[in-house]
Amino acid sequence: MAGFRESKPADEAVPEHAEEPRRRGLDELSGKGGSEEEFPELADELKGIGDIADLLREVGRERRRFGEDLMRLFEVRWQKEG
Repeated sequence: MAGFRESKPADEAVPEHAEEPRRRGLDELSGKGGSEEEFPELADELKGIGDIADLLREVGRERRRFGEDLMRLFEVRWQKEG
């Protein structure tokens, strides 16, 4: 069974497209810039995957907020009873 290799950025450099993670991912897959013109289907797929990731991230935040609110509610109730 093959193990996974971890890749680390050289000199702890920040990727040049850090503010555009979807674009950076597409460029890394194709190995060159301007790849959306060359691979429009791949670009659309990656954008869709990115949108799904954003939705899941937001749902996770909402779930944590709900859980925190619920715990606060129970803490107040337990303090009143105890």
